[in-house]
Amino acid sequence: MFSRLGRLGLLLAAALLLLVVAAGTVFGQTTTTDYDGDDDGLIDIDSQAKLSAMRHDVNGNGDANHADYIAAFPNRATGAGNWMGCPSGTCTGYELTQNLTLTGNWTPIGTNTARFATTFDGDGYTISGLTVTGFAAGLFGFVGSGGVIRDLGVLGATATTTATGGGAGAIAGVILSGAEINSSYASGGTSSIAINNALAGGLVGGSSGTIRASYSTNAVTISGTRNGNDLGGLVGSTSGAIIASYAAGAVSGSGGTGNTYAGFAGRSNQSGSTITNSYCDATAAGQTACVGRQTNSSNVTVNSQTTSDLQGTSSYTGIYANWNIDTDGVTGGDDPWYFGATYQYPQPHYREPTAPAVDYDADDDDLIDVGSIAALHAIRHDLDGDGDPATGYDDPYLAGFPGRETGAAGRMGCPNTCAGYELTADLTFPATGALSSWTPIGTYAATLDGNGRTISDMSISHSAGSSAGLISRLAATGVIRNLGVVNAAVAVTSTNSNGHGILVGFIADGGVVSASYVSGGSLTVAASGTRAGPLAGHSRGTITASYATATVAFSGNPASGNLGGLVGHLEGGSITASYATGAITEGSGATVYHGGLVGRSSDISTNTPSITNSYCSAASGETACIGYQVGSTVTVAASLETASALQTPTDYSGIYSHWNLDLDADKVPDYLWNFGGASAYPMLNTPTQRAALIPSAMDYDANDNGLIDISTAAQLN
Repeated sequence: MFSRLGRLGLLLAAALLLLVVAAGTVFGQTTTTDYDGDDDGLIDIDSQAKLSAMRHDVNGNGDANHADYIAAFPNRATGAGNWMGCPSGTCTGYELTQNLTLTGNWTPIGTNTARFATTFDGDGYTISGLTVTGFAAGLFGFVGSGGVIRDLGVLGATATTTATGGGAGAIAGVILSGAEINSSYASGGTSSIAINNALAGGLVGGSSGTIRASYSTNAVTISGTRNGNDLGGLVGSTSGAIIASYAAGAVSGSGGTGNTYAGFAGRSNQSGSTITNSYCDATAAGQTACVGRQTNSSNVTVNSQTTSDLQGTSSYTGIYANWNIDTDGVTGGDDPWYFGATYQYPQPHYREPTAPAVDYDADDDDLIDVGSIAALHAIRHDLDGDGDPATGYDDPYLAGFPGRETGAAGRMGCPNTCAGYELTADLTFPATGALSSWTPIGTYAATLDGNGRTISDMSISHSAGSSAGLISRLAATGVIRNLGVVNAAVAVTSTNSNGHGILVGFIADGGVVSASYVSGGSLTVAASGTRAGPLAGHSRGTITASYATATVAFSGNPASGNLGGLVGHLEGGSITASYATGAITEGSGATVYHGGLVGRSSDISTNTPSITNSYCSAASGETACIGYQVGSTVTVAASLETASALQTPTDYSGIYSHWNLDLDADKVPDYLWNFGGASAYPMLNTPTQRAALIPSAMDYDANDNGLIDISTAAQLN
């Protein structure tokens, strides 16, 4: 029997224990994490670990006790009323919240005994770096009934099936009856077979489910000598349904027997198999047939198309007239496709991902970087150069600048407000495709800085009423500098008197072209009244330190017009320290004015034209640099010179003694020109070359008395 004191001690100890337990419950409780941030019932995936953990919860309800799942989703809310933070209490799948890049060898999600049977929403994001090998080789292995994969892009995947009867595809090895893939794609990767009697497709290896509004440009191939395999650009074999989809990847293999290669589906099986409003690019696939083997499947229509066919439509018309389909089970078309310009394959019509954004002003000079013809093409949708495309042109602009930063505080990555564009690489137009024929950029009102780089092989066949050129019209606030256009071919047949050029058609009063050139190539115009010159057809602006060597010609003997080796018609405006050497063919029109530098000069109400320290070459076939002058007297210092005279100086001397200009107004000459040897025409230095030539600052007040030292005749002058 305890004494009363002993019993009191035990009671105190018990009370203290209860307090400790209670304190641990109240103060030691860990805050749970909500893994459904937007409360749509889909668990958020923002890491490889979370994506990998999905294989332990193929029903998508968030109820999984595997150690890898717990590690990937620490502190998750649990319990029937609030799994993972899903508001309804039961989660219904998963969704990407950012682009992911995978590392290592991937284990597919879903097996034949535990098939993925819930929703995975890519939300328009992409998964890159997938490398997977096995029976059902893909991001997903087996997708079973109830499984839905949508709005997902898989980039650069390598998927290889290594088991007889297996399948390989970037998104899934096998999808079964009742499973769906909607508005998804695979690009830049390879699906392959390394065994006999297997299946490979760019998107899916084998399918008895449904694929809607999806595509693949992945390559599909066989590794080694294999037999009895089915390979297709989209699917290896299908016994399900495929609707409004296409394939445009190379399908190939060598050796073996009984292999089937086709641009879309290697095999279509069973009477229930249907393929509608779908296409393969036979040119890209290297295969003449879209479907290789057709077994008891009469409802299969896959039309072979060329690349230009598939890229030639910019809306739900033509071959795409039936592509505005229902992809979510709600009545009505979902507008699943964005067609872009007429040189692009259709793309899924996703929202623009918000992160990670791409900085398109790497050097923070408020000029947007242009490193491709696609980016150059996109400029036409942002003529004021602020990185905010015109209303309705967000998607076409995005095609040139994918993943760009948006919003007033960080548009395109410019630290302030973007003020134009700059080349970051030499650009060459393609020989084929829609962009092989250039449509001039409209009225451009910002800066385009070539940075000493070139745009080559531009081709323009122009019959519209606007001005022709790389840029149609340069506005009063427009600036083109440090840009070369090389080996362009511009042919104009329009019946108007607009200015047509290779660099720019018309320069408005206030517009500026400096340190730029047109080298080689040709400009041909046919209509009466046309004003044509390689650098600019018609100029009221300022042209400084520029040149042209392209040929200019009138075809068809129009009755009137103005042709110049540099500028067709200088109306007001100025030309300084510039030259032209290209041959001019004027035809026999009665009032065609032509000159080695300028065809015609005249004044406007705001100013009179000025030509200073500029030259043309007798090699052009012309007898004068200015063909015709009208109105006020032009301030002329433009002389016809022999080729030898133009080539002889090797520095800023003789006829070039006034050519070391200060364009940036910093009171230091800019060393714009490289004169080469005594048999070379002057060429323009790049900005980098100029910087190296500018002498270091010198002290011209050695005794610090406030008086500038004079020691040479040049300084006195």
